[in-house]
Amino acid sequence: MRLIHCATLELKEFNECDVPEYAILSHTWGNEEVSFEEMIRPTPATYNKAGYHKIQNFASEAAPYCFEYIWVDTCCIKKESSSELSEAINSMYTWYKNAARCYVYLEDVEHFTAEDFRKCRWSSRGWTLQELIAPADVHFYCKHWDFMFTKEECVFVLSETLGIRSEILLTCDPSLASAAERMSWAARRVTTRPEDMAYCLLGIFDVNMPMLYGEGGIKAFLRLQGEIMKISDDQSLFAWRKKEEEGESLYSSYTGLLAPSPMEFIDSHNIEFVENSLENCPYSSTNKGISIRLNVIPSRADRHEPEVYIALLDCRYHEDHGPEGRAVGIFLRRLEGDQFARIDPHRIFNESHSRLFDRADPTDVYVRQSIRLPRGHRTPRVYGFVLSDQISIPGIYLADMWPVNCLRLLPSEQSKIAALCYRSRADPTFGTLAVLLRWDKKSMRFSSFCTKDSSWTEGTSIIDHVETMGRRIRGNDAEIRLVIIEATDGT
Repeated sequence: MRLIHCATLELKEFNECDVPEYAILSHTWGNEEVSFEEMIRPTPATYNKAGYHKIQNFASEAAPYCFEYIWVDTCCIKKESSSELSEAINSMYTWYKNAARCYVYLEDVEHFTAEDFRKCRWSSRGWTLQELIAPADVHFYCKHWDFMFTKEECVFVLSETLGIRSEILLTCDPSLASAAERMSWAARRVTTRPEDMAYCLLGIFDVNMPMLYGEGGIKAFLRLQGEIMKISDDQSLFAWRKKEEEGESLYSSYTGLLAPSPMEFIDSHNIEFVENSLENCPYSSTNKGISIRLNVIPSRADRHEPEVYIALLDCRYHEDHGPEGRAVGIFLRRLEGDQFARIDPHRIFNESHSRLFDRADPTDVYVRQSIRLPRGHRTPRVYGFVLSDQISIPGIYLADMWPVNCLRLLPSEQSKIAALCYRSRADPTFGTLAVLLRWDKKSMRFSSFCTKDSSWTEGTSIIDHVETMGRRIRGNDAEIRLVIIEATDGT
């Protein structure tokens, strides 16, 4: 470990067993940081850099408190050496934990207010998460190196602003939180390199793995979760929810059990791990996917898909839901044999514990991260519909649609309505052929209504007639799988 001497600002290397007491810096990088090479062979340009002035000010602030040495990540690591960089990243959490004091420098905060702290770069960076949690003694400084507060003094503001329980901040022990809760701390944070979003969490989960820059953020995060599984049976690792995106079908998605990024845990902050109800059966990664035994219940909500199950996880929602909380589950579909896939990853099942596990059947399943569909396998039914302005029907064209700014409607907890307005290419007196589509999630049915009205001429907005059409469609429970409008020239 290399440290900077406060008086001379020279680097000195120490063996692990004889590292002296030191202070450590937590900050965000700017454009003029000082590298390892510049620190050992400084030039006049080095001394003029903002990063060098930052190190000087840090040393000046630490020295009166009897700190002879300090550590700064910009220049104490030889980043050109991939082996040294990998070792440093795996050791970073320990270095911050072992520091006698951590100095947090907020370069973009003039004077402390809760709002300024919430907006500063330091609060949203991935690496600063461990730099806040690991050390016990943390002092915060603003732009001009004026002292603001300690972690202990302002723990409740930090907790509320950063979404980390005060108990975690005071004990410096992230293991008091479930895997899902720990992931949620990083859900809104960012890193410059995508792989660092996984690497910055190594210390939070007390795991190690090699650095492979260039593998991409998703692969790095999947590797991180694989390492967590080797040391933990915390099934809240699977309690994530994918963000809904425009143009994506919720029910046609097949995924594995592992999340692609911490962002999917943004709503998992109140999920806690409970003791394994299946006699601590181990689970592991195999060449058939993750092998795990889960309590599964046939999903009544998907009566059209008998091979869909709710898989109950050994975790629960712990806030305001009584002493037992609410059970947490995900939706699985059997592909063939003992091979399953997670479907509808945009939802997490949650319900009262009462009698749930009495109805569950312990089942051994394999879930691949990269889904391989068996030959002849059909994807789940896609409940929803897509409106296209490229529809081509002889003699008729799509003149209007509603909603005009949403061509693709996805299923949700409420019903969805869309309307299409067709007109004749050749006959202006034809009026309008209007089609109303309605999806009712409760009954899991489509309804449709089609009407021809000569009073709907060019310039008539379909939105004015949607409610009228809606009243006429009510009571029509006929399920339709595909609506086809057939027309010929002149009709």
